Amino acid sequence: MEVHDKIKFLRLSKNLTQGYLADQLNMEVANYSRLERGDTSISLNRLEKVAEILEISVVRFFDNHHEDVDKNELESLQHQIAGILNELKQINHKLDNIK
Repeated sequence: MEVHDKIKFLRLSKNLTQGYLADQLNMEVANYSRLERGDTSISLNRLEKVAEILEISVVRFFDNHHEDVDKNELESLQHQIAGILNELKQINHKLDNIK
């Protein structure tokens, strides 16, 4: 996983918007979006700021050993979302029965 992919993944896992990170980095959203797509490079200073915002070590962007953790985090999030959707379906079914 490339650095820009990790930035996007970690941003999404923390439920942060591109606009929020762009604001924190004092940059336009369009420029931040290009950064996440890998269309432009990121300075070390800016990467350190991203790491600070995401509350991680900057080393995580370069450590490929964390890719398994990232996949596990993603699977965990998907499992949580599936559980929430199931609960919402049950609530919706109960509401339909009340009508």
